[in-house]
Amino acid sequence: MAWGKRMPPRGRAEAATNKPERRDAARAGEPAEAERRSTTPRADTASQRGPTRQEPAQARGRQRKEALLDAAVDLIEAGGFAQVTHRAVADRATLPLAATTYYFRSREDLLTQAFARLVQRDVAAMRERLRPVADTGPAAVADAVVSALAPAGEAERSRQLALWELYFQVGREPAFRPFARAWTDGCHEIVAEVLAEAGYPHTPWDVDILVATIEGMIARDLVEARPDAIRAMIDTVARLLPALQATAPADGPAG
Repeated sequence: MAWGKRMPPRGRAEAATNKPERRDAARAGEPAEAERRSTTPRADTASQRGPTRQEPAQARGRQRKEALLDAAVDLIEAGGFAQVTHRAVADRATLPLAATTYYFRSREDLLTQAFARLVQRDVAAMRERLRPVADTGPAAVADAVVSALAPAGEAERSRQLALWELYFQVGREPAFRPFARAWTDGCHEIVAEVLAEAGYPHTPWDVDILVATIEGMIARDLVEARPDAIRAMIDTVARLLPALQATAPADGPAG
């Protein structure tokens, strides 16, 4: 009975000989099978869930940065750039203090980007104030030009006061210079468009004279708040236009 349960010596030898072969065959098939099991489902899962996790995080980041920039602009308009600190901006945006240092590497970086946003808003507001020039007389053209460039209402006065404060800071903060130039260039483009629509021959120097005159009077008005300041700007530009027209090239609008 006991012998019947044991494997004969020859059988044991054959089994011992065959075991390595079976093990080698199994091992040979393992990598392909393991690769089939692991890579295919894993790649499918990554392709399905990757974008859904990343996009909301990016959107939240953009929203946070926009909120911080808006808060910085609000602070500049309300009390000047001296009011802009990382903590004040974070408090205004109701975001953690660490958010400001994450999105803006320094206070100068924050102020620079806020200055850029102020310029964009002011140039856009000037374009919104543009209107067709029906009458091409000096008084009507002067009114169109001044109405586009001069701030309308207290909110726009606060924005332009903030812009002028930052503008004069450019001498100490050269990083602001490109945005200061963009503001001036925007004013030049708008004045040139009005003159071209009214059929006034002009050169870039003519446009620069008008812009410099109007901007100087706007800056004085923001500081001194004299009565009838806008009327004085219109009258001054109306006097300049005929003189500029007399010295402009005879072959039509330019610049």
